[in-house]
Amino acid sequence: MAWIRFVIIAWGFGSLLMSDAWAQPTTPYQATIKNSSTVVHAGPSRKMYATEVLDRGSTVEVYRHDPEGWCAIRPPAGSFSLVRLADLEIDSDHSLGIIRRDGVIAWVGTRIQRQGKAIWQIKLSEGERVEVLETESADSGANAETWVLIAPPAGEFRWVHESDLHREIGPTDLAFPAAPNLGSL
Repeated sequence: MAWIRFVIIAWGFGSLLMSDAWAQPTTPYQATIKNSSTVVHAGPSRKMYATEVLDRGSTVEVYRHDPEGWCAIRPPAGSFSLVRLADLEIDSDHSLGIIRRDGVIAWVGTRIQRQGKAIWQIKLSEGERVEVLETESADSGANAETWVLIAPPAGEFRWVHESDLHREIGPTDLAFPAAPNLGSL
C-alpha cells in the first residue's frame, strides 16, 4: 500500500512540475514590441540607463525572464559596446579586433544621453575576436582616451519589461467540432 501512495504522490508532483514547465515559454523566442517608443535598458530596471528606443511592431529575441518581469533580449540592431583602443589589436581593414589581455571590460553602449553610471556585463578574454564598428575619442578631463565601438559580445543582453512585449502563442486547448478525424488515416 505504501508504494501505491508513493506512486500517486510522485505522479501528482510530476504533473505539477510539467504544468509549470508548459506555462514558461521556451527561450529563446521571438516577441513583438507592443507599445510605441519602448525604452530598452542596459540592465533589468527602469533605473538603468536607456540604450535605445524601439517602435511598436519591432521584433526582439527573448533569452531570459527575471522574477520582476524583465526580459533579457538580444541587443537590437545598432547596439554596441565599448572597449578601450589600448586593449585591442585592430586588423588592417579596421573591421576586426583581437583582445590583448584577459579581463577587458565591454561597457554597454548607448547613443541616448546616459543618466547614471556606465555598466558592463561581459569581460573579454585575451585572443577573443570582436567586430569593430568605429573608433571615437572621448575626453574625460585630463585623460583623453580613444574608445572602440564593437558589436555586443556573445552573452551580453539588453532589457525590456514583459509588459512591453507581445508573444504570439498558438492554440493549445481548442476543439473544432467539424474538424475531420485524422486518427483513421
